[in-house]
Amino acid sequence: MRRSPFPGLLLLLISAPAFSDGGMWTFHDFPAPLVRREHGVDITSGWLDRVRTATIRLSNCTASFVSPDGLILTNHHCSEACLDDNSTPTRNLVRDGFLAHSREEELKCGTQIADVLMDMENVTAKVTAALQGLSDKDANTARKKTLTQLEQACEEESKQGKFGPLKCESVNLYQGGQYWLYKYHRYDDVRLVFAPERGIAAFGGDPDNFQFPRWCLDMSVPTADRPRHRTSCTSVPAGRMQATWCSSPAILDRPIGCSPCRSSRTCATSACRAGCCAPRSCAAVTSSSARRTRRRTASPKTR
Repeated sequence: MRRSPFPGLLLLLISAPAFSDGGMWTFHDFPAPLVRREHGVDITSGWLDRVRTATIRLSNCTASFVSPDGLILTNHHCSEACLDDNSTPTRNLVRDGFLAHSREEELKCGTQIADVLMDMENVTAKVTAALQGLSDKDANTARKKTLTQLEQACEEESKQGKFGPLKCESVNLYQGGQYWLYKYHRYDDVRLVFAPERGIAAFGGDPDNFQFPRWCLDMSVPTADRPRHRTSCTSVPAGRMQATWCSSPAILDRPIGCSPCRSSRTCATSACRAGCCAPRSCAAVTSSSARRTRRRTASPKTR
């Protein structure tokens, strides 16, 4: 007997959607009290530090450490350049995939780097002081010069610091409302352990990949010599439909909530920070269905 597809279709239509409405924040401005009050999750500074140092900024992607031996998990396209560089006319690694059976067989990814954010420093006051009394044109030149000098001094000082030599980069947040130095430990010896064949990694192309990600194997496993890392970036606390992850996007722009801040530098205020996105952020997201579940069970909210 032929079964009708309509009952299943009806179930999909009446299913309650889940929304990602928790917010996005930088590590140095994470609103732990707000997350605790709104989502019932206690995100401590120690937890944030642990997650931050497990998060990796590749030259073209975000990744995370997933083993004590420095194995890294990222998307397939993040390793395609490495596969292509190590291919030959008779060995197409992008098409056929790759698996290293030993460390000696790992592929050297010559153009790949892995940066781990170790520390952050607010240098807004130093930059602002250098711009006092200058015209817009002169201030722009002075700003660039000051930021370059701060980056160079940071890298020089880091050679004697607790983390060793670091790569320091200036970060402009909230339309010039804040300036920070982000300090990265850089691994320039990145190798590839595993990548599936492109046919399964990009099965169905981008439309299917984004709509039905479970049907493809969009992943690859590089490695960096970092035995101290033992955690990944993802976390799902028991008993709650809550997920937190970290990313290093090139540009983040949230149109809702940021618009009042675009025309001025008042984005440095806490009211605007709650609505604006910033580079290299950590996002905590709680689904609406979980929130409804907490209301039904009358779970107390802590402040």
